[in-house]
Amino acid sequence: MSAYDFTVEQRQVPGQRQHCWVAIDDADGTEIPLPKGGNVAWVGRYPEIVVAYLAAKNVTAVLDYSPARGDNFEPAYEKDIHTFTFNTGGGIVVKDIPRAQFGLSLQL
Repeated sequence: MSAYDFTVEQRQVPGQRQHCWVAIDDADGTEIPLPKGGNVAWVGRYPEIVVAYLAAKNVTAVLDYSPARGDNFEPAYEKDIHTFTFNTGGGIVVKDIPRAQFGLSLQL
């Protein structure tokens, strides 16, 4: 059993044609905004959870996926969930969704 479990969800930004992502603490429902995007550089990285949430609970953790630290990555493509288990802070699990941001520019 892990010390903290989070689930990432995509949300529509009210009144706008864009979306954002939030990490939700499965234990108490606390929402932590995640950065817009989701490019490859951000996969398995959750600094917002550390800075905005775990630090306030005096939990020291590194949520930056690294097999060298013993972190684990389990993709479940059929369920559209990527589970990262971090071997830090007592064990932290983040169930993420595949995220990508695309831009389109038209020139006439």
